[in-house]
Amino acid sequence: MVRGVVSFDSHLGLLVMDIKKPRLGEPAPWFECRSPQSPKFKFHTVAGRYIVLHFFGSLTQDMCRKTVDAFFQFEDTFDAFSCSFFGVTTDQNDGSEPHFDGRTLGVHLFQDFNKLVSAKYGAVNAQGTPLPQTYVLDERLRIVANITVTSTQFGEIHVAKVLSVLSSLPTMKPSTIADIPAPVLIVPRVFEPAFCRELIKFYDERGGKESGYMQEIGGKTVYVENHKHKRRSDEVIDDKQLREACMMRMKFRLLPEIQKAFQFNTTRIERYIVACYDSATSGHFRAHRDNTTKGTAHRRFAVSINLNTDEYEGGELSFPEFGRQRYVVPAGGHACSLARYCMKQRRSQKARGMRFFRFCMMMPPRLFVKRIGNLLKQTMRSFLWQRYLCIHNHPFRLKYSNGAMPDATIKQRAKGYP
Repeated sequence: MVRGVVSFDSHLGLLVMDIKKPRLGEPAPWFECRSPQSPKFKFHTVAGRYIVLHFFGSLTQDMCRKTVDAFFQFEDTFDAFSCSFFGVTTDQNDGSEPHFDGRTLGVHLFQDFNKLVSAKYGAVNAQGTPLPQTYVLDERLRIVANITVTSTQFGEIHVAKVLSVLSSLPTMKPSTIADIPAPVLIVPRVFEPAFCRELIKFYDERGGKESGYMQEIGGKTVYVENHKHKRRSDEVIDDKQLREACMMRMKFRLLPEIQKAFQFNTTRIERYIVACYDSATSGHFRAHRDNTTKGTAHRRFAVSINLNTDEYEGGELSFPEFGRQRYVVPAGGHACSLARYCMKQRRSQKARGMRFFRFCMMMPPRLFVKRIGNLLKQTMRSFLWQRYLCIHNHPFRLKYSNGAMPDATIKQRAKGYP
């Protein structure tokens, strides 16, 4: 997801760069770059492990050399399976190739002599001067952290910060033979903790209203309430800035993952809701499918984003058509037509989560906000944020409610978006 522009001025014979860095949670820009092992190393092939991508510019700079050497003190941390280190030089004459030669299999060098890769990551300024920094990427090649090298924060101090980020990430699990998987996509870190708390606060300040579900009666899709089938409270997000903040996080952090996994281009949203399942009232929604009525048949995917997974036990999702394995999801997606349910909570402490925005197809925009969706069963108190999205015959235009997708100016002022 690159917002920088790199062009060549034929009159001046110079690269002209408009540098805008990828932000936290967004996909790291893919690239091809020269390395000692390959004239065109394809960066996307390293997915499946954590990546430390260190733009040091030139080893002729004392600060940069000391930082690279500090990383090499921990080169046993890096391997070809769980976490790899990639240094990026822009200087053909800094001696970086022999400096990297003979290191472990987890240490690599990119030779970005034309500075195009550095420009994609904001590691050079508009004049092409290197701006030393380190990116930490997750196994999906999304930005986890961006740490700048400065005159006071370099060498061992800088490396300690990077290692601290790595230690906070889940340990890579060893390779195993997989069970039959449900077609679900688990995407962590879509919403940062502070933003999750803000949405919980939004619900708490308003209290929520009783929520029903859609049912086919007499050939028509009607709204009904039945506590034996569903018990939940909802609060519509009517704060425009908060809606836009939700949208921008989804647009840049989650939708690229859905496009990559399912080749599905999301362009429409039904509504924004924070929902609460409370164990005090036996909150639940029994096993169901999401698109079995005429009024919900347009839905294609449902996405669940939990706000406070660590505050309760239980509540895992299960898809019985694909086996009895259970899914604990900080953020995940699944097809609306799958039968599914949520396992019973095993601890009575209040639980909060965000649930369900849905992807739908071929629905006129004026109808979207009239559709009322349904949620999975939960026997816990959980806060859920709902959005329903649809694909329309005019691609690449994401809408929310009845309005157009926010443009770059709205993106910049979206409440709380980094």
